[in-house]
Amino acid sequence: MEIRISPFAELDLEESVEFYNLQKEGLGHEFAQVVSDIIERIKQNPFQFPNKYLELRKAKMKGFPFNVFFVEKENVGYILAVFHSSRNPKIIKQRYRAS
Repeated sequence: MEIRISPFAELDLEESVEFYNLQKEGLGHEFAQVVSDIIERIKQNPFQFPNKYLELRKAKMKGFPFNVFFVEKENVGYILAVFHSSRNPKIIKQRYRAS
């Protein structure tokens, strides 16, 4: 399956990597690797992750309080967010509706 990352998700990722690098050297790289690993799992089998809202699926990240939200359409995975678990879920729904 092909993966496409929305500009919103790219910004989420960049900001989170920067934040974690400020906390501890190399931690941002570790965070980015966990995101990469979860995206690879999404590519292999997107249906292993539960639906959160309509067709929107949520993949929980290990070791970080983040989730990757995505939709699968016609064998393409669209990553809509790399979101901290404490953020307002209404933002995810807005991104979903706009996609």
